[in-house]
Amino acid sequence: MMARRPRILFVAPITPYPLDEGWKQRMFHTLQGLATMGPVTLACYAPQGADPAMEHLAPLKNLCDSLQILDYPTADSPPPVRSYRDVLERFILSRRPFTIADFPGAPLAEHVAELVNEADLVWVARLIVAEWIPQGRHKMIVDLDDLEHVKGSRSLALKPSGPWKLALRFDNYKLRRLERSAPARYGKVVLTSEYDRRVFPRRLAEQTLVIPNAISSHLLTAPLADPQTHSMVFVGDMGYSANVDAAFWFTREILPRVVEALPDARLLLVGKDDRGHLRPLHDGKTVTATGRVDDVAPYVAGAAVSIAPIRVAGGTRIKILESLALGTPVVATTIGAEGLDLVSGRHIKIGDTPEAFADAVIQVLTDRGLRRAMATAGRAIVAERYTWDRVGGRLVQDVGDWLDRRGRG
Repeated sequence: MMARRPRILFVAPITPYPLDEGWKQRMFHTLQGLATMGPVTLACYAPQGADPAMEHLAPLKNLCDSLQILDYPTADSPPPVRSYRDVLERFILSRRPFTIADFPGAPLAEHVAELVNEADLVWVARLIVAEWIPQGRHKMIVDLDDLEHVKGSRSLALKPSGPWKLALRFDNYKLRRLERSAPARYGKVVLTSEYDRRVFPRRLAEQTLVIPNAISSHLLTAPLADPQTHSMVFVGDMGYSANVDAAFWFTREILPRVVEALPDARLLLVGKDDRGHLRPLHDGKTVTATGRVDDVAPYVAGAAVSIAPIRVAGGTRIKILESLALGTPVVATTIGAEGLDLVSGRHIKIGDTPEAFADAVIQVLTDRGLRRAMATAGRAIVAERYTWDRVGGRLVQDVGDWLDRRGRG
């Protein structure tokens, strides 16, 4: 190990707290692991419209030696895309992919420039941040989390043909090249699964670390529930397009098939929906959209089945791990369950067409023995592989080994 504890700089797009989104949970628990290795400085933006006092950030203050939180530079944010000229300039002619160019990274990069020089390790959450920081890349570990170009390709597959789609496809090509070459430009790149590692050329895959998503182990201590209702739950940030697509696809293409077989079936859509995307789906009877809730666990534990009808995604779904930890059986698409070491029929049920997904949901809702077997198996594999206690130890070991090699080199 290093002769002294390494000085760590953690750079993130926004404060990783409260833990109301999966990627914030990942950032927060990564911080927990790194803080056991050495003093951590966290530099990031405050969310737009956040309380200036930031009094709710006590957990971050307890983890970090220094918090350097900047106001989100809304004045510098690019204007909306309104014309074909905007499309040409920002999707075709721009050197950077839109998702990176659209992030106001310059003020954050300027703020951390000296901090990067002083740090022994720079951990950067998301490529959209890392690409703005030119110095110190040899000592950067960049957590890609999701592979954005994979999500982009899947989203494009659902869009109708036309000039707009061509522009998006070209922009996604630039993003793909940038993500696939990231291991050659940084000290290390972090992925959520071995499945994502296969995207990279073999020579660059060796420059990646796999740190799975996970859940807090306290979820495993709740007693296993056994709801007798034909209730379904879908949890997610409903401001995220992939979750909105999933909610509409399930409600319009799959739910009618379930209700035809089980007229008393009910669906809860749980998660913040500040823009009201799910308002057309809510009827207060068969479908209820709750909006933001303080704790999703009671809604998940109280449902007979948790669904993940995801068609557009990369990385892995923490919502699935949370459901399994709480003992709620899960029905998902192949994409929804991607990257997790789960066996269909044992830990989870898979359906990729409306018919197959509906059949799987009906089977779980009507077979109490199957529900109990899936609940037991699902909780067991999460306890074995997907708690932050276990994953955090692996993170510290892998990062420590890398720092040792860098020191010897």
